[in-house]
Amino acid sequence: MSFSVVPPMEEAAAAMFPPDDGDSPNGGDKKGLTKVSSSVFLLSTMSLGVGVFSLPTVWNEIGWLWGMGLCCYFGLLSTLLMLNLLDIVKHHNTQSWEELCRFAPLARTCSRVSLLISLLIGNAAHMQTIAGMLFDILTFFITDDYGQYHFSNTQRAVLILIFLGVASPFCFADNLAALQHVGHSVALVVMLLCAAVVVTSCVTIGRGLGAHGEFATPATVPDFKAFLTSAPNVCFAFTGMLSFWEVFAALKKGAGVDEAFPRMKKTAICSGILVLSLYLLVSGFCIWTFGTEAGKQRKGNGYGNVLYNFPITDYPITLLCAALVVVIVLEYPIINFPMVNMVLNVRTLGLKNRRYARHFISLAGMLIAILLDLAVPDLPDVFGLCGSLGLSLFCYVVPGYICIVAGRGLLGKIVGAFAVVTGLTMLFGGTFFILKRVVTGTE
Repeated sequence: MSFSVVPPMEEAAAAMFPPDDGDSPNGGDKKGLTKVSSSVFLLSTMSLGVGVFSLPTVWNEIGWLWGMGLCCYFGLLSTLLMLNLLDIVKHHNTQSWEELCRFAPLARTCSRVSLLISLLIGNAAHMQTIAGMLFDILTFFITDDYGQYHFSNTQRAVLILIFLGVASPFCFADNLAALQHVGHSVALVVMLLCAAVVVTSCVTIGRGLGAHGEFATPATVPDFKAFLTSAPNVCFAFTGMLSFWEVFAALKKGAGVDEAFPRMKKTAICSGILVLSLYLLVSGFCIWTFGTEAGKQRKGNGYGNVLYNFPITDYPITLLCAALVVVIVLEYPIINFPMVNMVLNVRTLGLKNRRYARHFISLAGMLIAILLDLAVPDLPDVFGLCGSLGLSLFCYVVPGYICIVAGRGLLGKIVGAFAVVTGLTMLFGGTFFILKRVVTGTE
């Protein structure tokens, strides 16, 4: 789900619980991966989503020094977790994620529930982001009154329903081969947007128009509650764990078991460096350029989205935002696919062989996404809930728990302990303060 909030999640979908047989929603005819560069891209695309454009708002809440520190902490922790899990897999000759979860009691159930929550909220975050963007783009190009019209809950619901109507035929299908390249398209559009943001910010700073004085973002903000509620948003940005097993399985298939381990190690390290560098560049330059106003635009539907700090007449960024709307709509069924399959595979529910079970589960997910977007209007809160309720468990608590129980060295167990404590702190502390802010409408 950074959603990638989220982010393209088909890699996580394919092999979350089946054995390592190459079976995936796109078909089992892939030859696997052989190049580290390709595996780095696949592992990174999970973290490269619209969440990157909400991070400057987080940095303003806690200060740029704490914001940078949180990014580095989660980037390092997520990378170390993958490296330790890789060591456990190699030592125990583990063949599937399900088998890996069996080392730790309740880990399998916890990972299923947390992944379900992450995918549901991640899709809601995507829909909320692009609904506001499309409304504002339309008001500019059609009425030329950008920012003057209020985006009501009714209009939000109607736009999201239109998006879901376009996506629903693919949600009801049991094969996503037609959308197999959408995940890469999302990552490409996001990276182009990031590049445009950095270049434009550099030009602005070069002209001496960066934030100064009272408008500059402070280094630190001594507010523990703000720090606790901001951590899940940063957690949302580092979600490579969602695609860890699928990328590793593809490497084993393409390069062989012996070569897969060293190549996956390089992949985890390079991906961590790439994603962290990208987030630091975008957030740093935006803070340098806009200061305390980064992500704080109330004109239109821009609160929490630093893209709104750039003039809508900046056509390269505006047109890329329009492209983002298109690819995010097409990505909805890809994120929906693993959620539906997970529910269908729960034997106690007995839904797998029901004819319209996939339709009803998909419709239920759509309803939850709409209700969540109407109940939580601020984008940073949606990203935060995805991080605190779902990703905190799947990407940190569960892997950390496995490292503590099955890890061989002291360092691996220490990393696991840090991951578990970090994830549980976000789960309970972060969720409490985010929900309190949503309910009361105050900080």
